[in-house]
Amino acid sequence: MLANANTVATIIASLLGLALTAVGIYYTNNQRRQLDIHVADQRIKAYSELWALMKIAAPMRTPEGGSLSAEERLTLFDQLTDWYYADGNGMLLELVTREMYLVAKNNLVRGDGQLQPPSLSRPGLTDLDRAQLSISQLSLLRSQMKADVGGYGLLYEPKLSNDDRAFLLYCGADLRRPPWSWPWYYIRRPRSRRVDVVNVR
Repeated sequence: MLANANTVATIIASLLGLALTAVGIYYTNNQRRQLDIHVADQRIKAYSELWALMKIAAPMRTPEGGSLSAEERLTLFDQLTDWYYADGNGMLLELVTREMYLVAKNNLVRGDGQLQPPSLSRPGLTDLDRAQLSISQLSLLRSQMKADVGGYGLLYEPKLSNDDRAFLLYCGADLRRPPWSWPWYYIRRPRSRRVDVVNVR
């Protein structure tokens, strides 16, 4: 009788332990989900503000194509720096996005011989060359930002320029994955059916 009572007590204790463990796991996961939702909301807000700051560097800023003067690049550098420290926005950047942000931002004001990646440091760069370089890098940054919030879409031109590829690889981007390449389920689709391609730049 005593042995049976001990067995029952052991079973009850084990069940209670499992129940408490399950409750603890549920509570922890629920807290993590709530935190993820909060971070996602904060990221969308911060990214929206950053996106707005880059309007001056839009590829279609003018009918002839976007451009940036040296003074505009310096002003944009200061604005992007202010954004990074305001409300802890910099903490919300994903790892690759953070690298792209920092490299593109610093390239706005670096000398011709200090551009990153080093392959971009070429002699004889004109102001227009520098403007187009920054516009392209900031466009790529916006594409990565859209990927961070789950809305990456696809590039109109999946084939990146050599400078684009060098920049992305330098920042740690995986060129085999969206938004830099077609998702696997697009591979066998005829080009004529790719009507849902979105320009995310």
